[in-house]
Amino acid sequence: MFANCAKLKTVVLEEGVQSIGSNAFYGCSSLDTVQFPESSCTRINANAFTYSGLSSIELPDSVTNVATAAFSHCQNLKTVKLSSGMTSLRKDTFAYSGLESIEIPDSITTIKSGVFAYCSNLKSVTLPQTLKQVDEIVFYSCGSLESIVLPDSLTKISDNLFYRCTSLNDVKFGANVDSIGASAFYGCPSLTEVNIPDTVPKLGQSAFAECTNVTKITVPDSVTDLGKWTFYNNTNLTDVTIGNGVVIVPVEKIMGQVKVDYYYKITETVERCLGYPEVVDVWKGTNIIKKSQLTRLEKACADMSYDASSVAQEILFDWADNVVKIYVKSY
Repeated sequence: MFANCAKLKTVVLEEGVQSIGSNAFYGCSSLDTVQFPESSCTRINANAFTYSGLSSIELPDSVTNVATAAFSHCQNLKTVKLSSGMTSLRKDTFAYSGLESIEIPDSITTIKSGVFAYCSNLKSVTLPQTLKQVDEIVFYSCGSLESIVLPDSLTKISDNLFYRCTSLNDVKFGANVDSIGASAFYGCPSLTEVNIPDTVPKLGQSAFAECTNVTKITVPDSVTDLGKWTFYNNTNLTDVTIGNGVVIVPVEKIMGQVKVDYYYKITETVERCLGYPEVVDVWKGTNIIKKSQLTRLEKACADMSYDASSVAQEILFDWADNVVKIYVKSY
């Protein structure tokens, strides 16, 4: 309707307006203020204010639905007050905006993918205890985000959720988190220590890769499956504690019992069995047998006190040059 009206500065929507159409104010680069009706407007459609000049938004509680990318690419947008009538944030709602802080109301239970992706100025986010689902790449490349408190109601940390959040230095996990997805914290160099919650059974591929300033990692007993490249290129990593759940089969013993064709090629090996409460040296580029390759190794492991179905996957610490010690709990 008013798309690309570059000189439009202010919009007042009278009572009676029920929805704002798709692309209604798309590209209105000088639009700074929108006054919404107090009670009649219930829906803001896709891309309604994309690329507009809005600096702040206050949505009335009558608004229940804000569609995909409604406020994306609003570079001047600093603050937002969301409606208490909303139950979800749709895909890319504020992506690429200048948003600096936001408090998600208790009414929100779902945040769809990419909602805050590439919000490079986003420093503060408050998540409600009612939140049940946060999809992938929600905080993708939010370079100013320093800390996050994940509510107890959230059980899954989705793939790429905090991918390249370069200022993120403090993460408080909720009490019920049971999944950390692939590349969830990939490229977060401000993290210095990682303590996996004892409710998590599996870490996704590259979950904490490229966290170049992490020096210490603690993997609890609950974890039975470490994904490929979990801690890839953590160049300052020096101390790792692995709980009872992950068993690393001594490669040298298996090499002498099973044909090489049955498992992944091993380039370098752990110095000795990690099944004992000892301090063990690990060499650069250690490759560990992949879990999917263990089917034919069951018989070979039968005479050992190892669970062949619970083995760390290959190259967990590849290029973590400074890893010198791994502390392993008694099995």
